[in-house]
Amino acid sequence: MATYFKCLSTALLVALFFFPALADQTPLGAIAGRGNVAPGADRIVVKKLLDGGPGEVAGLRPDDVITGVFGEPFPVYPKAPYKRVGPMETLGLALDFAEGRDGLLPLTVQRGGQSQEIIVRIPQRGAFGKSYPYDCDKSALLYEQICTRLSQRFPGRIKNDVTQSLAALVLLGHQSGRYDEQVGRYARAQARQYSKQNLGRISIWKAYYDGIVMCEYYLIDPDPEIFAAITNLAQNFAERIPDRGRYGHKLEPLNKKNKVAYNGKGLNATTSGVLWFFASAARCGVEPSLIQQAFDK
Repeated sequence: MATYFKCLSTALLVALFFFPALADQTPLGAIAGRGNVAPGADRIVVKKLLDGGPGEVAGLRPDDVITGVFGEPFPVYPKAPYKRVGPMETLGLALDFAEGRDGLLPLTVQRGGQSQEIIVRIPQRGAFGKSYPYDCDKSALLYEQICTRLSQRFPGRIKNDVTQSLAALVLLGHQSGRYDEQVGRYARAQARQYSKQNLGRISIWKAYYDGIVMCEYYLIDPDPEIFAAITNLAQNFAERIPDRGRYGHKLEPLNKKNKVAYNGKGLNATTSGVLWFFASAARCGVEPSLIQQAFDK
């Protein structure tokens, strides 16, 4: 389980950067800052730098325009949605390259109409192994750093509900168990919310992630209150499943029609998440017939 959550931590780190920020901002990795990359552009506009971070120490400033790295210009960021290739991908690969060697990252920067090279010295963390995150020293180091950072922010300083649950799963996956008590308080708080007989209208995204957190914690500490909440949530999902067995964004009360917010065929993201929760609930001992009721639909 710990290895799986190491993989999840990578996605979570991205989420932590993106959810509190504007949609058009991207993290600058070990440079320690954020920048804007517009579709169709071949440059990154620096918007924010961490005080005392490698980028600021090297001389980068907000509104600087990074046009390339290691003497090569950035490719264009395509306008097609959800494609993160372009300047972001190139910068990320360059960061990994520099971290695996001497830590020196030469950036081509435009400022006031003039082009210059700024060399940023970033931490030498080594390179990712061929099988990362498996058997990879760099992945293990990053995982430890992520857990330390999350434990300082979780849950109150993480504003997005879904990201809170993802953070809980990452911390719960730490083999030492040092974060179990912290996650346990969160799981019990969620259990009190989902123990209500009538849950009303709920966000499916939040509910299934919360449910998975409760399940994973219950397998460590079989708290009856948490089990009751898991069972109640599973029953609500089973009873209120929409026509054709596919979930949308919201789970409506029984007296209202549950509409699917997606077109097309097959499993959508929310339905896959609910099935993940059902599988976790089954491991906790939730009545199989209750789960089968949802699968039959």
